[in-house]
Amino acid sequence: MLTNKTQIETLAKKLSARIAKLQKDQQYPDNAVIRVKKHGNHNYLYLRASRKDDRKEHYIPVSDSKKYRALARKCYAKHMLPVLERDLAVLEKLLSQYSWKNELLLADHFAPELIGLCGAGFESRQTYIRKWQAQTWTERPARGGPPSFPTKSGCMVRSKSEAFIADALFDHELMFAYEKPLYLKGRKRPYFPDFTILHPVTLEELYWEHFGLMDDPEYSGWSSFKLMEYMRCGLYPGHGLICTFETLANPLYPTDVEQIIRHFFGC
Repeated sequence: MLTNKTQIETLAKKLSARIAKLQKDQQYPDNAVIRVKKHGNHNYLYLRASRKDDRKEHYIPVSDSKKYRALARKCYAKHMLPVLERDLAVLEKLLSQYSWKNELLLADHFAPELIGLCGAGFESRQTYIRKWQAQTWTERPARGGPPSFPTKSGCMVRSKSEAFIADALFDHELMFAYEKPLYLKGRKRPYFPDFTILHPVTLEELYWEHFGLMDDPEYSGWSSFKLMEYMRCGLYPGHGLICTFETLANPLYPTDVEQIIRHFFGC
């Protein structure tokens, strides 16, 4: 589901790139047409000299079919281009006409006293952020001792890689909580994502799990189970959930963290 302007802009860019490729495919000079005919339970390819010529069709053996890839792409582009161009036009119109200022942002223009009079359910963006930052919770049960790696934000984390992530989030002024409990639907006990991040535009919570000991069979087995639990509850990698992995041979680098933050938060 598209939930914010950044996601729609990303989809529009992908559609534009796809359209450009299909337009290039459509320029293939051969006027012949590939047709598909069904005989029994099988489909067969036939070559027609031109779209207007219904009489001269030649069967294309499977062994020769790869010779006609460019022509097949041209036929595909002819039918697909109008659909994608229409979809792109809809997205571009939405981007140009829709008001992207949500209710929380608009409420910032009203006096706090007025918002307070409105009662429960009415609050400004800044009020929401202050409440989010003021949250407290019971610390995660001990797992090999307390966190011991310092970060720029002042919180302690459990590994050097987690420190990379925490410092990068801090440098980009992204609000985050470390090991904040997450209660998944239908699960009795909470999970503790490494980082819970408040998206600066949508104010949605995103969760970042770093799986840092994938060489360890026991750890990787638990990580696989945990990832499946997230997905069973509607959190998927790339959609509400950020996942990074490392082994001794393939560590996580600060440049990797920066690239991920740019992708998800546009920083």
